[in-house]
Amino acid sequence: MSTSLVESDKKMDLKIPHEIQDRVKNFHESIINIETIMKPMLSKPHNDLHEKLLPIEKAKMDLMVAYTVNSMFWMFLNASGENTKEHPVKQELERLRGYMHKVKQIVDKEKAARLDKDAAKRFVKHALWEPKPAAPVDTSINPPISGNGRNTSQAKRSLADNMQQSSKKQRQDDSMKTS
Repeated sequence: MSTSLVESDKKMDLKIPHEIQDRVKNFHESIINIETIMKPMLSKPHNDLHEKLLPIEKAKMDLMVAYTVNSMFWMFLNASGENTKEHPVKQELERLRGYMHKVKQIVDKEKAARLDKDAAKRFVKHALWEPKPAAPVDTSINPPISGNGRNTSQAKRSLADNMQQSSKKQRQDDSMKTS
């Protein structure tokens, strides 16, 4: 604890009721933490800080400053006994929260993985099944069906026989259906 906090604790004992001393002490510590966090920002001109930042960082910083100022004002009103539920500062805080949410969505969208279309195409191409080229046929075992030889006429006869059997069977099936 800093010496100013110890001195303020002694003053609290004298003026503040014991029931709320812990709350006031916590509030005082929070104020000191805020001052510590804000000191680097308050030590330099706002324009100097802004020049070095990216646009999204500028938006974040401006929102943080506006939200901090409005929050501090809300705390002041609350400590003064004002009705903060219906005060315009509450609407302002809600509006700022909405903008903070929008900035967060933009940052999250930038961080999201982007689709590399070429890589996706390669992945899909290699993941799909590709038929392998047919192995060369050994013609010494099964001579080709095409040509002027005896095999061609045998193949034609076999095909004609298969077609006749198929048509006979079809006629028999059709006659059974009609009867």
